[in-house]
Amino acid sequence: VDGPRTAFEASEMWGDIDTTKVDLGTLAPRILEAQRQIPVRTARPVYRIENAHDCYIRVLVWDPFRDLLISGGGDGWIRLWSTADHALEDEINARHSVRSLLVLTSSLVSGHNNGEVQIWDMEANGKPRLQHLRLHRECVYALAMLRSGELVTGAENICVFSRGHGGTFQLARKIPEDILCACAVPGRSGESQVVTGNMKGVIMVWDTAVSASRDWRLAATCEGHTRSVWALCFVREAGLLASGGADHA
Repeated sequence: VDGPRTAFEASEMWGDIDTTKVDLGTLAPRILEAQRQIPVRTARPVYRIENAHDCYIRVLVWDPFRDLLISGGGDGWIRLWSTADHALEDEINARHSVRSLLVLTSSLVSGHNNGEVQIWDMEANGKPRLQHLRLHRECVYALAMLRSGELVTGAENICVFSRGHGGTFQLARKIPEDILCACAVPGRSGESQVVTGNMKGVIMVWDTAVSASRDWRLAATCEGHTRSVWALCFVREAGLLASGGADHA
């Protein structure tokens, strides 16, 4: 069985592991902590990182492979924070406002205000850039990865990249749909669906199973928001998708 390719897949695959029956070594405490539900009624701030960026913070993600909190700022910096003592462990100068982040097994993908997508090596000293993708004109707010290993980026259209020679991403297809956010939802037989939200308040569900004669297929549209849909989150335990929009809903 292939291991997880992204932080989301890691959560899905490891979320139900019974640590009393499987020897996970030093990973057991971390997985147990991740499985705990947040006590919503009594939740409180446990730490505040002052002056984390010189501009707004647009995105925060957790890296379960290296146990880091990663922030992306409008100042063009990506900063890596320890989850143990909240100290700054490293930083990446992306040089452009960071609008989205996607954690992969050994790398990090960042989307930017100028339409660029950059891929960083998280295992090498200095976190060097592995690849630079320039196929969008507008802000890249949407990043996702399919179970097939294909990378999905979204702005004024949806671009899908597959791995080429040397492990670099090559454009495989382009879907003419303007989106603000995207979420991969695992399906049966190792396939994925992609759910997207757009400026018109519409949520679209895409069937990503492709063949020589068929590209992505729009499986469903969901209407309920009256303004732009900016956030999507698949809740695995409940089998539900949550959405948030500019209509305060």
